[in-house]
Amino acid sequence: MKKTVNSKEMIELTKEECTELRKIQLQIFDCFRKFCEENHLRYFLVGGSLLGAVRHEGYIPWDDDLDVGMPADDYYKFIRTFEDTELFYLDCQERDKRSWQHFGKLMMRDTLFDEYVKQNYDCKKGIFIDVFPLLSTPPKKSIKGRARDLWIRALNYKCFPRDFVTIWKPRHPIFSSLLKALSQVMFCWCSSSKAREIRNAYLEKHSRDKNDFVSLGDNLLSRVPCQYFDEIAVGTFEGRTVPIPKKWDEYLTWVYGDYMTLPPESERVPHHYVCGVKFNNAQLTASEGD
Repeated sequence: MKKTVNSKEMIELTKEECTELRKIQLQIFDCFRKFCEENHLRYFLVGGSLLGAVRHEGYIPWDDDLDVGMPADDYYKFIRTFEDTELFYLDCQERDKRSWQHFGKLMMRDTLFDEYVKQNYDCKKGIFIDVFPLLSTPPKKSIKGRARDLWIRALNYKCFPRDFVTIWKPRHPIFSSLLKALSQVMFCWCSSSKAREIRNAYLEKHSRDKNDFVSLGDNLLSRVPCQYFDEIAVGTFEGRTVPIPKKWDEYLTWVYGDYMTLPPESERVPHHYVCGVKFNNAQLTASEGD
């Protein structure tokens, strides 16, 4: 099935295609789990994957990705020690300057998950799972927190591809437009890859500061109390026993509110705009989809 975003054709995966996509994501996840367990690295489900584990014991029925989080020390050790294999490879800015987000994507070779924001961008596009560092973050309304958020947002306008900024829907459009213009002036002297280096160095430097909150990578909207991740429990995800935060109820309530109530049907949609997918030697693109 096809749909249109900003005059560009996207595809909607069928139920069978979603099943195949998840099958590959779970293979990637199993590789990630094995490496972490062998190297004594801490990790746990976060975001929609944690919600899926609690409410569905697996994927949210309309979800199309898999999210894990790691304490900062474990994350930086992971991205510096994981060795690519014949089947899987790690994509992150520290390994590839074209990668623009401050978190890792563990991908399967010879697959494709081409998103709208990457369609015209030269970067790695395999089917993936997201691996987020939990970065120490000041309270949002503190002076330090506001200053940090402004700095990261200004850098992100330089770091992100134009198509990503186009579909980015800020809460305060006028302020965001002013910040975007300021960013273009502030960072006119450097390339996008250099801006990413500056941002990532800043985030890693302050990733272990003593604060009461953490964020998932450079996602400023994901700020949650760090105490939710102090201890680990176990949950079930697609037949697998997986680590989850012991305070999963507090975390999910903070992020989603009444998380056990399903959203309206109109909101039960994947959150990736996809224009091409390839798995098992079969490729589907927006121009080919029915």
